[in-house]
Formats: sequence, structure tokens, C-alpha cells
Amino acid sequence: MADKPTKETNAGVPDEDWGVHTRMFDNVDGVAVETVQDVEPILEANKAEMSSGLSGYTPSGALKKVAVIPLVVYQMWRDMYGIDALDPNHKSAVRRLLSSSEWQHLRTAPGRL
Repeated sequence: MADKPTKETNAGVPDEDWGVHTRMFDNVDGVAVETVQDVEPILEANKAEMSSGLSGYTPSGALKKVAVIPLVVYQMWRDMYGIDALDPNHKSAVRRLLSSSEWQHLRTAPGRL
């Protein structure tokens, strides 16, 4: 019997996996959790999309895709900065991060956020 085909996302990572691996470690202070993700395929896809010359708008023009944020980056922003990229109240902080040179490779379309 053939394997079930996987649907590829724009980032080139299978939907079923996303390349995220979480490990738990028992230590003297309790349990430590480590989440690891190979973000390179996502960043390379973002760079290609950014340099494609496309605007990022949907065919109707109603929506614009401006970034793809890897899950481990989303978690890091939440843990380190207290910024939840999915919280509408954090919109200005997410804009600030995505506009910074440090996080430029998360962007998929040019322009002002």
C-alpha cells in the first residue's frame, strides 16, 4: 500500500510535522523542556518569496501575506519578550519586530507593515 502523500506548505515543511521536536529532561531543579526546529527551509522560502517580485497580496487584494514566523521563533518571542504574535493587542510589537533588521528574514513581502 502506498504512503499517504503529504501536503507541502509554502515554507517547504510537511504539514504533519513542521520540523518541530520537543524533548524533556529531568534534572535536579525539575523538568526542562527543549523545543528545536530547523528553521533554515522556512527562512530560505521567505527569502525566495521576498525576492520574487510579488506583492504578497491575495488575488482579490483583500489580504497581504507579509511574513512566515517559525513556531520556535513564535515561542521565543512569547517567552523572552512577552509578545504573542497571535494576540491582536500585540500587533504594534509584532510590527516592530518584523520591521527590525534582526528579524528581516521572516518577511515575505516588501513594504511598510
